[in-house]
Amino acid sequence: MKFADEVYEFYRENFSTNSDIASFVFSILKDKSRSDFMDIFCKMGDEEILQMFLIYLTEMVNIKNSEELGKGLGFQLISTRYH
Repeated sequence: MKFADEVYEFYRENFSTNSDIASFVFSILKDKSRSDFMDIFCKMGDEEILQMFLIYLTEMVNIKNSEELGKGLGFQLISTRYH
């Protein structure tokens, strides 16, 4: 994804762990408007759009699955949701 590549190239020196990346990406995206997201989305090719939805859906299904597994064990897993 071009947007992801640009963010990575510009800020890669600042990342030391994956949790740093998640926090950083959230800080970038939280100030974006729907229009900003639509501009990025409209510039994406078909393969990028497929990849974006694949990653999103995979992560959401993993979160749901973890929550269900946690219920079966008698505790609630705490997951960070950014939407």
